[in-house]
Amino acid sequence: MQKIWFCLIALASFLVPMGMASAAPPPPAAADAQAPLQITRDDRILGNPDAPITIIEYASMTCPHCAHFQDEVLPEIKKQWIDTGKAKLVLRDFPLDEEALRAAMIARCAPPDRYYAFADTFFASQSKWVGSRDYREALARLARLGGMNKEEFDACLTNKRLEDSIVQSRFVASKELDVNSTPTFFINGTKYTGAPTVQDFSANLQSALPAAATAQPAGSSSAQPQAPATSPPATEQTVPSRPAPPANTETAPAAAPTQPATPKPSSEATPLSRDAPRNTAESAQTPAPSNTPAPQHAAAAHAGKPPESTLWDRVHVWFDGLFRNHARMVVNASAALTGNGAGADVVSLG
Repeated sequence: MQKIWFCLIALASFLVPMGMASAAPPPPAAADAQAPLQITRDDRILGNPDAPITIIEYASMTCPHCAHFQDEVLPEIKKQWIDTGKAKLVLRDFPLDEEALRAAMIARCAPPDRYYAFADTFFASQSKWVGSRDYREALARLARLGGMNKEEFDACLTNKRLEDSIVQSRFVASKELDVNSTPTFFINGTKYTGAPTVQDFSANLQSALPAAATAQPAGSSSAQPQAPATSPPATEQTVPSRPAPPANTETAPAAAPTQPATPKPSSEATPLSRDAPRNTAESAQTPAPSNTPAPQHAAAAHAGKPPESTLWDRVHVWFDGLFRNHARMVVNASAALTGNGAGADVVSLG
């Protein structure tokens, strides 16, 4: 019986790992989700191909919102982001009807460097050929303005391979990228739908810029880290320069007792009366004489006699009081004669 149990345990230990191995799920293929966003040789790139930000737009030539973006928003985005080398644009066709398909084919038949010129023309004149009685003739007139003759125009519209590639691109975008409206944008893989404004689109590009900057060190970012490296010293130098003025203001009072004492009394004496400046000026001037005749004051103090400067101060105060009383009497008398009370204000200001 023990041998039977031993055989059953050995068989179970052999079969369980096989069952677990067979039940293990296959590794996810999440990397394939970004495969349709890879730039191919059939794409037309506007801007620097090495720009860190990639804008992929799925648009229809007959879409009014796409025309609004192309005419109103894209020129400003091109000026701020594409022409400066920070972003590049890839316009991909997502035709919503036959008219959009034919217009996309004509733009693809143009030379690669003139593709966006044809696309801009079709979007700008959308109201002239979309819904017209003979849209092909209207497109032919626009194509002739771009240098495409009638034979090239007719050959382009009969190019079955080009037509199938545009339809297939639309099918892949709809199935794998869930594109179901136009315009639809992918900014470094992040999806945005609807008709954006310049501010909204610039904000989306700005949010993609730090990620693009950190993802770029494999290439030409060796020169970019040096630019931020020089800027922090500049900010660090400006920060210490601010504590310098307080140091100067602190040293100014230290030197004030000897000579520069006059600026402070002048600024502090403005709201006071006339007596205040005189007292402060005299108190500021008394230390100056006291530096030289200091022994005389000391001797007079030991002898019990008041110093000469104190006697002079008393005489000066007596004459000043006498002058003030006389002036107050004159002003009051004149105020009594004229019947005007302005004299009292003048005296009080003295």
